Amino acid sequence: MKYNDNIVILFCYNVEKYLPEVCDKIIKSNILKFSDVLFIDDGSDDNTIAVIDAFIQKFKNASKIENKNNSGYGINYKISIDHVLKNNYKKLVFLHGDGQYPAHKVEELLEKLDKNDFCQASRFINKKSAYKNMPNLRIFANRLLTLFINCLFRDNSTEYFSGFRGFNVKVFEDLNLNKFQNRWIIEQEMHFYFLIKKYKTIEIEIETTYGDRVSLVPPIKYTLDVIITSIKFFLIKIKFVRL
Repeated sequence: MKYNDNIVILFCYNVEKYLPEVCDKIIKSNILKFSDVLFIDDGSDDNTIAVIDAFIQKFKNASKIENKNNSGYGINYKISIDHVLKNNYKKLVFLHGDGQYPAHKVEELLEKLDKNDFCQASRFINKKSAYKNMPNLRIFANRLLTLFINCLFRDNSTEYFSGFRGFNVKVFEDLNLNKFQNRWIIEQEMHFYFLIKKYKTIEIEIETTYGDRVSLVPPIKYTLDVIITSIKFFLIKIKFVRL
């Protein structure tokens, strides 16, 4: 049941270690006063569901979608977009259940969406935090790929790879989700699509948090995917190919 015009969606997969702290931060940040919260569990085989259930029992505007099997990041993106369109939400923010992104920044992100279509949280506005906390190899790949993408699209974004981002739901209304992939790269596809469409985009600053969190994305394959996808959408931009 919908209670607010805003919704925060958390992707969760085997995050029982981190999710209680994330839930606590959601409560302390007052997100529940101005947003619904939806957990999407992607076939976790630990106690993630128990943590989610304990949370939604306390708050009427919290709910869950439980995938029986591990469906993948892109599928969960599409599930989320379908959900917000069917329930007529106006703003959508993505968080991750591993606590990598700061829940207390959700309100700032939503405020930016009053005058913008898309808001990307960037770890590289605060370079000191990024260089201190992000593994060196990921810093190198992030910086190199960001430069490459900015050159292709004549953009000046500081990052394209943070999963903490928000959308005005109206940008999805004419979107054919079948044109986008079912994998991690869907985030970049969406970002490039918005650049091509010249939607109003903005960044907000967040600190970098890694700790003992382990990325499930194969780094070499992901890097190649980003390069190929960047070129594909550049060709779409210059109308050499169609989406």
